[in-house]
Amino acid sequence: HNGIRLNEAFGDTVNWDLIPEVAISRAEVFSNNPAFGLNALGGAVSIQMKNGFNYHGFEGSIQGGSYGQIGGNIQYGGEKDGFGVYVAADAVHSDGWRLQSPSDLARFYGDLGWKNDKTEVHLVASAATTNLGVVGPTPVEMLNQNWNSIYTWPQTTENNVGMLALNGKYDLTDTWQLQGNLY
Repeated sequence: HNGIRLNEAFGDTVNWDLIPEVAISRAEVFSNNPAFGLNALGGAVSIQMKNGFNYHGFEGSIQGGSYGQIGGNIQYGGEKDGFGVYVAADAVHSDGWRLQSPSDLARFYGDLGWKNDKTEVHLVASAATTNLGVVGPTPVEMLNQNWNSIYTWPQTTENNVGMLALNGKYDLTDTWQLQGNLY
């Protein structure tokens, strides 16, 4: 997102669970193009995140549902005197619809930006932790004895990330722009 690769270095895996959806401004899908590297043979998804210049205000929500699911998110963005700030956080907990299959997710995204007529610079911080629990398929013979049986447990997928990034752009002319990322 914002020019930073999110797919795993040696595979086709993208950890979508580490990106807070509330902080996404827009997503674009591109067909295959060598400019995106060798892992983009089938195409690429470019995700632009919100910042204090393109999102203003405060918003929050909370949801709940079956199987102990509860979650919520908050976001705030604003700008003043050439500086912009945007922060977003979300979290979800679910007990799971099967025994021993709880899931937890917590994510944060923050952007501090500065811009003038020709230059724009952003310092971005992102952090996430997810524990996505599942249990393996239970043989029908075990389920016939006890519907609450589980066969293999735990099979939790745990992902953690902490990231800092500095990105900027400078308008060389009306049609040429110099951009860079450090992360």
